[in-house]
Parts: sequence; C-alpha cells; structure tokens
Amino acid sequence: MTAGEEPETDFVLAFSPEREDPGNKQFQTHQFPKIIRGVNASSGQGAQALYSRAFEQTHLVSSTRAAEMTKILENTYRAVNIALVNELKLLCLRARIDIWEVIE
Repeated sequence: MTAGEEPETDFVLAFSPEREDPGNKQFQTHQFPKIIRGVNASSGQGAQALYSRAFEQTHLVSSTRAAEMTKILENTYRAVNIALVNELKLLCLRARIDIWEVIE
C-alpha cells in the first residue's frame, strides 16, 4: 500500500484463517469449508471467487474477527476434547476399565 491508498477503495483485501484437522485422514484441505471476509463487499466476493476454485465450500462471514474466531473455536474445541479424553483414559486405567471398550 502506498501513501494515500485506502484498502476499502483502492485494492482488494480479504482475510481467511487457516483451518486444519491434524491427523484426520478422512478429509483433505480442499474439503474444509473456507471462511472468508473482505474489508468490503467486493473484496469478500473477489476472495470467495478465488477460493471457490480450490475449495468445495466457501462461507462469507460478517467480519474478520468472526473469521478468526471460527479458527479459535475449532482449535479450542479440539484441544478441550483431547484433554478430556486423556483424563478419562487415566480414570479408566485407575478403575481397570478398557478405554477402547468404552469408546467402541
């Protein structure tokens, strides 16, 4: 950006947080819905047109903050679930319960 340029009017600017599901062999990157937000409607639509060529689904959200919060929510949900299952595994070991039987 040069002096005097404004992202809302002088060029296209959009944000799309990275999304992943580590260790999940069932899905590849192009299958994760792509979350997108532009600084204005035309930037969002331009980014969506670009990303729709590489991703099966794209979703425009209301703000860049909402886009980033999508990633934070997913990562937090995953971390909490992993931590919970790890604690339940320890409880099962102490109680002499086969965790895999419980999971199945």
